[in-house]
Amino acid sequence: MEETYSLIPNNRGATARHPLDETVSGDTVGRVRLFEHLRWMAGEALTWGPERVEKLNRWLGFIQGTLWALGGVTIEDMRQVNLGQEDPS
Repeated sequence: MEETYSLIPNNRGATARHPLDETVSGDTVGRVRLFEHLRWMAGEALTWGPERVEKLNRWLGFIQGTLWALGGVTIEDMRQVNLGQEDPS
């Protein structure tokens, strides 16, 4: 459980480092809204107790999957985050 919570701030950092000024299908506004929503999800998940660990893991998977799908991170990036070996740069 504690390891799962420790992954959420890493995801928040990953979204914060992603360049929001790039476009996806010409829609910068939609991309910014999506990243704002991912940040909200990460912050919301940090408020949950241990009774919601299953939902926390689903949200973590969604956040990581969305970041990967948008090209914000690689599978290897997420593997390192999940193992607690995130590059501090």
